[in-house]
Amino acid sequence: MNLDRFRIDDGRHIPNLVIDEDATHAAGQERYTITCSCGRMPNFNPASREDSLTLHLGHVGIYLAPPKGGRMPLGLRLVLLVTAMLAVAVGFYLGGLAVVDTYTLAEGQAAAVRAISMLTGLTFAFALMVAVRRYIAPTRA
Repeated sequence: MNLDRFRIDDGRHIPNLVIDEDATHAAGQERYTITCSCGRMPNFNPASREDSLTLHLGHVGIYLAPPKGGRMPLGLRLVLLVTAMLAVAVGFYLGGLAVVDTYTLAEGQAAAVRAISMLTGLTFAFALMVAVRRYIAPTRA
């Protein structure tokens, strides 16, 4: 599997590799010209197809690189997300227990309040995960 394909498969950086007929005729061998669909890649005339694609990957690496400084590692972001999700879920569950104790509910009512509070907590925890997914693991440039 070519993992570099996924690195550039964002729809903004598609290589446009063509054989330069003038340079090919003058040099007597195939010459390529590579450009990028983003329009920001300088015009290079590499000697081979592999060199062309290597230059394009270098260009993409510049534009898809994470911002310098200030970004936490992925593992730390995941730990913070899981901690926040657990805090939300446990907070709702403890809130449900407080309601049961405050109103001294019967067994059936207490079980229903505990179940509803736990489901609500999980719903809000996963909604938090969806809300911050672009910060946790950005996939686009």
